[in-house]
Formats: sequence, C-alpha cells, structure tokens
Amino acid sequence: MSGSNNDNDVDFDKLPLDERLSHKSWKGRLNGYQELSKSFSLDESMAKEKEIKRFWNDPTIFNKFITDSNVVAQEQAVVALESLIELFKPLTVHVDNKSSNHLNNWIPLLIEKGLGSSRPTTKTKSLNCILLLCSLDNTIDNTIDLILPFLEKKIPKLLSSVLNCLSTIIKSFDISNCLNNNFLQKILLPLPRLAGHADKNVRSETMNLILQIFIKTGKDKNMLSDLLLVDLKPIQQRDLDKLFNKEIENPTSVENNSIPFESKRRQAIALQMENELNQLPVDKDGDTLMDMNNEPEPRPSIDPFTLLPEETILNQLPEDFENRIKSVKWKDRVDALEEFYNNCLAKVKRISTKDNYNHLLRLYSNIIEKDANLQAVLISSQSIEIILEKLGPQNVPKDYILTIFKALLFRIKEKKPNVIESLRQTLLLCCKIHNPLIIENEDLLDDILENMKHKIPQVRSESTLLFNSILQNNSIPNKQILIKRVNVADSKENLITIVTKIVNDTQQSIRTLGFYCFAILIKILGYKYFSDSLGKIDHQKRKKIEDLINGDEIKIKDNNNNNNNNNNNNNGILSNNPQVTKIIPSKRIASSPLRKMNGIPTNNHRQLTSSDKILNNLNENVVSARDGKRFLKLPKPELESKKIASNNGGDNTNNNENLILRQEYELIKAENDKLQKQLIELNNENEEIKLNNNKLNDKVISFEEKIKKLDLNVNLLRDEINNKDLNLKNNSFEISKLNDKIKLLENENEKLLKRVNNNEDVVNVGGVYSSDDDLQRKVKSLKINANSSPSASPMLSSTTGILSDSNNDDNEESWKRAAEVTKILKARIEKMRSRNGK
Repeated sequence: MSGSNNDNDVDFDKLPLDERLSHKSWKGRLNGYQELSKSFSLDESMAKEKEIKRFWNDPTIFNKFITDSNVVAQEQAVVALESLIELFKPLTVHVDNKSSNHLNNWIPLLIEKGLGSSRPTTKTKSLNCILLLCSLDNTIDNTIDLILPFLEKKIPKLLSSVLNCLSTIIKSFDISNCLNNNFLQKILLPLPRLAGHADKNVRSETMNLILQIFIKTGKDKNMLSDLLLVDLKPIQQRDLDKLFNKEIENPTSVENNSIPFESKRRQAIALQMENELNQLPVDKDGDTLMDMNNEPEPRPSIDPFTLLPEETILNQLPEDFENRIKSVKWKDRVDALEEFYNNCLAKVKRISTKDNYNHLLRLYSNIIEKDANLQAVLISSQSIEIILEKLGPQNVPKDYILTIFKALLFRIKEKKPNVIESLRQTLLLCCKIHNPLIIENEDLLDDILENMKHKIPQVRSESTLLFNSILQNNSIPNKQILIKRVNVADSKENLITIVTKIVNDTQQSIRTLGFYCFAILIKILGYKYFSDSLGKIDHQKRKKIEDLINGDEIKIKDNNNNNNNNNNNNNGILSNNPQVTKIIPSKRIASSPLRKMNGIPTNNHRQLTSSDKILNNLNENVVSARDGKRFLKLPKPELESKKIASNNGGDNTNNNENLILRQEYELIKAENDKLQKQLIELNNENEEIKLNNNKLNDKVISFEEKIKKLDLNVNLLRDEINNKDLNLKNNSFEISKLNDKIKLLENENEKLLKRVNNNEDVVNVGGVYSSDDDLQRKVKSLKINANSSPSASPMLSSTTGILSDSNNDDNEESWKRAAEVTKILKARIEKMRSRNGK
C-alpha cells in the first residue's frame, strides 16, 4: 500500500527518459513509452536526432520494452514500436539487406508476447508491426520462416493468432515473389494437424489460411490436392471443397488494402516523379490532357509450380535399370519400367533441373521406336510426358525434344486407343514447349509435314491432326515460316500440295482432317495463296472447306493484338473500344457560360458530365443497398430516362439528382426487404420440410427395426416347431419300441404262468431258480394253517410260494394262499417289465 502511494507521489515527467524506461514501477515505464511514441510521431526530421536514431540502430533496446511484464505498459510499448517503424521505414537504405536484424529481433517477440496477449489493442498493433517489418524485406520468406516455429505451440489462443497472422501476410503481400522453392511445402506441412485441432478457432483459422493460399495460387485445386488435401480427413476435404467452390462461383472482392514492399514503393515513387517531369499533352486551349485509364500495375501472376520443391530422380532408378529394359523377355522390360514409374515418376512433384536427362530420354525413345510390346511403349510415353511436365516448360532444352520427337512420330502408326492417346498427348506437349511454328524449331515442323506424306493412313491421319492442333493452339510470331512452305518450288515439299493430297485421300476420316487443315491455313494466311488450289478441288469438297471457314467451329489463337487495334482504328470505332485510352481535359471546360468549343455550348459538356455523375452515384447506391447475395439493377430504359432528365435540368439538377437517387434507393430497399422476407419464408419452409423428413426417416427406421424383430421371432418359432416335431417323431419311435417290448414280456409272462400252473419249468421265487424236484419238495413242505407263524415259512413272507396239490383238510385255505402267491408273482413280473422297459 505504501509502495502504491510512493508511485503516486513521484512526478515521472521530471525523470530522465532512460530512467523512466527502466523504472521499477510500471507507471514510470508507461510514461516513458508514451514519451517515445510522441517523439516518433512528430516529424521525419526527428529521425536524425541521435537520441531517437539509437532505438532504430540497436533493435535489442526495444526487446525489453515489448516484453514488459505489465500488460498496460506493454501495449504502449508496442504502439511506440509501430511509430518507430513508420518513422524510419521511408528513411532506410538498402532495406532488403539491413532489415533482417530488425525482423529477427522483433517478430518472434511480437508473436509470442504481442499476438498471445489478452488485450485486443496489443494484438492489433503487434500484427501491424509484423506487417510493417515484412514490408521492409523484398519477400515474405524470412517473415514466414520466423513465424512457422510458433505453429508447434500448444496454446490454442496463440495458435489461432499465428494462423491469422499468416493469412493476413499472404493476403497483403501475395506469394508471387517467394524465392524459396520449399515455401509452399513448409507452410502446408503443419496444416493437416491443425485442421483437426480440438479448438474451434484454430480449425477455423486453418481453413481460412488454406483458402487464402488457394486464392493466391491461382485457385489451383490439383496442386493443393497433391500437396495437402490427401493428408486431410474426408470431412475436412468436403468442407474445403465447399469453400473452394464458393470462392470460384462468388469470388471475394479484392480490397485495396495490400501493403507494398518498401523497395517497390520507392520504385513507384521514382517512376511517378519521372512521369511528372515529362511534359503531358495539352489541348488547343492550353489545358493539360490526362490519361483516365491509368491503373495501378497489376501484381505478377504466380505459377504454383515454381513453389514446389525440386526432387532428383536419377538416383532413384531401379537397380540394373538399363540392362533390364534391354532384356529379351518383355516381362522384364515392362517390370523395370513400371517399377520406376510407380515408385518415382508418379509421386514426384517437380524434377530437379540440375541433372541431365538426355540419356534417360534416349532409353525411352529406343523403347518407343523399337519395342514390339505395346505396354512398354505406353509406359515409356507416359514417363516422357511426366518428365517434361515436372521439369517445367522453361527448363526443357531443345535437345531433349529432338531425342524423342522422331520416335514418337514413328510410333503413331499404332491403333490401340490408350497407346495412341498417350503418344498424341506427349507430342502435343513437345510442340507446346518448343513451338514448331518458330523459325528456330523449323526442323520439328519439317518432321511433321514429312509424316503427313507417309504411306500408312494412320500416320497421315495422326500427323495431320497434330499439325491442325499446332496451327490452332500455338502462337505464330512470324507467318513467313508458313508462307515459305506455301511458295516452295518443289511440289513434293509444297505445303499446299501436301494438304491437297490429304483432302483427296481415299479415307473419309483423313479427308475431313484435310478440310480442317485447309480452312485453318486460309484463316491464317488468307485466300490469295490458296485460290488456285481451291479451284482444282471438286465442288463438294470446296463447299465443305468454305463452310468451315465461314463457321465458328474453327478458332485461331489471337497472335497479334496490335493488328486488331489497327483494324479498329481503320474502322473508326475508337470510341467503342474499351482498350483505347480516354483523353479528357484535366480542368473543367465549362468555366464560363459564354465559353464555346467547336460552335457547341460548353454547358452541354457540363451536363453530360453531370449525367455521368448520376449514373455513377446510382450504381454506388445500388451496391450499397445490397443485402445478402442479390444485386439489384434498374432496367435500361429507366436509366436512359434518368439520363435524359439530367441533361435537361441545367444548373438546378443537383436537387433532382438527389431526389431521383433517394427514390431509387427507396425502391431498391423496398424490393430488397421483400426479397429478404421471401427468402426467410423459404428458409422456414425448407426447415419444416427437413424436420418432417427427419421424423419420417425416424419412423421408417423404427418400423424397419420392428420388422426385423418380428422376422427374428418368426424364425425362432419355426425352429422351435421343427425341434418339437423332431422330438415327437423320436418319442413315437420309442413308444413303438416299448410296445413291442411289452408284448414280448406279456407273451413271456403267459408262458411262465402256464409253466407255473403246470409245474413244468423253473419258477423264479424271490430271485432263486429251482428244478422240478426242488419245486415239488418245497410245495409239499408248504403247509398253510392258522397256527403257523411268519417265521415258519420264510419264503412265503419274502417273495413267492409255490402252489401244490395237497390232501389237507384245510384245502380252501390253501387255494386262497396260492391266489396270493400268484398275485405277488404278477407284481414281480410287472416290476421286471418296468425295469426292462427303462
């Protein structure tokens, strides 16, 4: 508390500046930073002061300021740094050489402590400082190299700020002047990981950065697909595809907020001063004429191919490649070619231009010319095409083309579609890289014309097709190369004679190509060279040629814009040509109501200018009244009526103009509101339809699940019924077996009873088998009376007794006893049956 009171008591303004900048109190340091900011903002002459200049000469002084521990003081320090850079930026000498020290010292600190700050002003000013420092260089390479390491940080807030900084740099400075071939690969390398980040802001800024790269690289999807999209998840690829398509359909308006590099800005100023020194044209009244079509120089277009890293392919050739492709076995040759194609050529993005590929191309040329296997020819042709493409058209010397050109022309005799298509594309690429219609490449043209006289129809057809494509798509800097061949004395070498033979060929398809060739040559050179030859062609063929000449089917590449401008001048349509420079007086002509020019009151000129103002202001209001994606325009008759009204208004047209503009604005606004309401209603209806559709889908899914469950239950019941039927059949079979056993036992029982009654056989009493003599003895010994005890007859008490004939006085009692024994015997037999049945 006492420390705070002491700080309040100190008058920091009385302290020296250096003491304030290093004061232990943040308020003292804040006061010092504010003093610096004022000093840097005063005048450029202050930059010559030694006390001010030291802050620029030694960038390490500001390192401590912009990393101040107090966020309020740090914010003011960053503001002071911005003022310092703006002060010394126009005064720096050799900015590209001396700026690296400032960039290396300040940019990393501004990113880590400035962009990572929680205060919006600190973040904004830090970004401005980074852009200003980047403008001191001649390229954004160094700045990007300093920023990229921060993409490895873990803090989401810092990551999103760094990604936004990269997007702003690319948007402001473009990437057309990047000197590092690995630039694009370096900046795209961490993006797949960041596109799947857990933080929503990081993902959003990553997508925005990819979109900016897509815009600045000429909206080339294929290039980005090779370098980036293959590493993204399918859902991320779909989101990016939507962003790309939206940008292609509705390009974002290019705002004039780009920051020029300091060196280019100085060159532009010097050029402007030079132009101001030159005397501008003056009209007959002494007024200076000015060019109203002067526009800022467009930025150079960037070729994304130049940003790709170069790769060496010669060190990736398969082992013993040359011997394998010369093998007698076709499979060995094809395997060697496929191995190099699949493992190297198909994956390479850009081939190094430092190596010599003449020997490799010669090997491919020999295969194309001599190999009987069409698969080997196809792979060789495709390999040549990739090598030429990945080298780049500017890096392919002519000797490469001469090595392969004749072999390709020789092999176009093949009729297999995929082979001839590959040869065709490779030949077109060769002719695109080294134009046969240039004097230096006349030997290539001679080879094509020689092939047009070939005895094989397929060769004549393909050669004529190639010649037609060259005439239509390649530029013709000098027509003398064709005129010379039209006027050649030797009829066999004469171009007209060659084409006439094609026109009169026996095959219809070749004749059609001849018609096109004749028509294209006439469109390029005119009728005067071909009038005699046309007269010798029959009427029907001549009519087809004339129809092609008069039709729109054949389009010739515009080779000379100057000729077009001359034609326009001769036709007197200068005023309608948008490319012609508009020259108008720099001062207002109608300075006096009595002044006239060419007998026409100058008031008319003033009124016409006023009319143009109306149209321009009206267009501006139409643009400002846009809401959503619709752009409203007035019908042309209404615009014309407004123009006429303005011409008749005289000096009092301003009020009428404002009234007209206000009325038009209200109409546009009302129409726009109406459209917005309709759009909202349509969106609501669309949402309802989607909701109902989702409900129906849910019901369909639930019904499908119920049906599946019912089907499952039906299958289970069927299985259960089948199992029960099987069990029933098994039980019936067992019952039938048991019935058989019962009948058998009953038969045995009857037999046994008969034997017992007749005393003929062995009787089982109590489980003991006895003979006839024993049975007789036991029956005789059996005596039933009332005085006998249970112990007197143990056999009777335990199991069975034997019936016997006795002459006892108590005969009746004996038969009762025998009946009991018989009953017991039957019970035993039943038990035995049941036991056997089990």
